[in-house]
Order: sequence, then C-alpha cells, then structure tokens
Amino acid sequence: MFKVPKPTNKLRWVVIIYAIFVLVWSGREHTGVMPITLVSFGMVVLTMIVWVSNRFSGRTLSVRSGAIASVLIGGIIGGGTSVVTASMMMFVNFRHAHLNPDFPPELVGAILQRLPIWALAGGLMGLALVLLWIAVQPEDDKIPHTKRSDLEQ
Repeated sequence: MFKVPKPTNKLRWVVIIYAIFVLVWSGREHTGVMPITLVSFGMVVLTMIVWVSNRFSGRTLSVRSGAIASVLIGGIIGGGTSVVTASMMMFVNFRHAHLNPDFPPELVGAILQRLPIWALAGGLMGLALVLLWIAVQPEDDKIPHTKRSDLEQ
C-alpha cells in the first residue's frame, strides 16, 4: 500500500526555484546535449510529481495499482524527456538567435527519434523502482502469498 502525499508549499517553492534556474541556465552559451537533457528530465520529473500529488493526493494505492502507475509514469517521464529536450533545444535556439543555431535541426530530430526507446527505458526504470520498493517493505505490508494447501481446501 502506498499513500500519495498532499502537495505542500515546499513543492511549490521547488518548482518556482527550478523555473528560475531554467531561465538563467538557458541564457548561457552551450551546445552540449547532456546538460539540456538533464534539465529537461528535471522539468518532466517535477511536472509528474506535481500532477500526481495534485490529482491523487491523499489516496491510498494498492501494490498492484502502484506498480502499474509507476510503470506508466516512468514511461511518460522517459518519453516526455525526449519531447521537452527537443522543445528546450528550440527555445535555446530562438533565445540566442544565432545564424548557426546551438542545436541544429538534425539534432533536434534525432532526440525526437529516441522517444520510443526513452519511454521504454523510463517504464522499465519505473518497474525496477516499484520492485525495489516492494522488496524493502516490511513483511506485513507485502503482497499476501497464497499457499497451495490453502487453494486445495
């Protein structure tokens, strides 16, 4: 069982500070793919945390629905990172307005081509995290196991 926490003011401040960080960071001259991907990943993770905490706050999820939700959320985070990375690349290109863009259109297209594999990787990471969470739960919170002798009665 997993209880979804209610959103707090701390979460709101984290989002505001991250938005300021992204605006300041995007003004710098850079052409690396890794930094913009990590910033985009952070944006997508924060977006999913805010959405889940607002949509499902106070609800208790069973292990099964929690597992399904974490696989889906992981897939959304993985695929969303690809889309947000491409969008951030375009935003940086428009913001800097060089004749030669920091991120050429071919690179933006290559990032978007990776969407299916990033979504799959995100879903698998979500599955791995929920399996790890189940493994570290106290014995009484785990999924009840049915013995074969119980079924035969």
